[in-house]
Amino acid sequence: MLLAVDIGNTRTTYGAYDGGQLLRTFSHETLKDGGNVGPDFFREMTQIARPDVVGIASVVPEVTNKTAHLIDAVLSKVPIRIIGNNDVPMANHYTDPFAVGTDRLIASYAAYERYGRTEKRPIIVIDFGTATTYDCITTNGDYLGGAITLGIASSVQALSALASQLPEVPFEFPEHVVANSTVNSIQSGILFGALAQAEGMIARITKEVFPEAAPIVVATGGLAKLLEGKTEAIHCYNTQLVLEGIRLTIDHLG
Repeated sequence: MLLAVDIGNTRTTYGAYDGGQLLRTFSHETLKDGGNVGPDFFREMTQIARPDVVGIASVVPEVTNKTAHLIDAVLSKVPIRIIGNNDVPMANHYTDPFAVGTDRLIASYAAYERYGRTEKRPIIVIDFGTATTYDCITTNGDYLGGAITLGIASSVQALSALASQLPEVPFEFPEHVVANSTVNSIQSGILFGALAQAEGMIARITKEVFPEAAPIVVATGGLAKLLEGKTEAIHCYNTQLVLEGIRLTIDHLG
């Protein structure tokens, strides 16, 4: 059994795998200030059957070792493997291969193995998380790079912080693009705007990078499901892509 741990900027997510089957997940807020994760973490951890190995992928270096120590406190002497970019078995064409976020690389690897390899098609992965990221993978499984912009939730928070009369709003699509209230107007601008951005970026990336083969577009991240059914430009939704990439990477490493 494997315990896969995805330490993101906003949340840390755990997935317990038996072979290739994801048995359960749980998560908590990523605490960067040294605070305690609370009793829920220990309760959830003790309900997981003792794994053979723990695989950790992190984009928050200051939290990585702390999380590893917390896991070790509950699962004493279980091997813990912190995954680096050089552990992910795909050619990385970033100018500095170690500068790309490990989560982006791992999600790209999982998307290629899950969707691209058998279809022999390139992949665009869009991660709707703290940031919205776009990543491109060739038909042969090479990682090319991508783009980064402000995430949906971050956009709402930034708008509220910068404009004192604009409130934070629920993450719900309004009925109409042209809204007649402030809350619905913000929802329209942020959510339909994010959708239009994704559609535009997919079109631009396809034209520039994959003009000869239509890519498979995979959405992941905490807010990906929010967009499901809203556009035909995204073909697959898989919110556990990073956990799946951790599993595949650990399997590859042996």
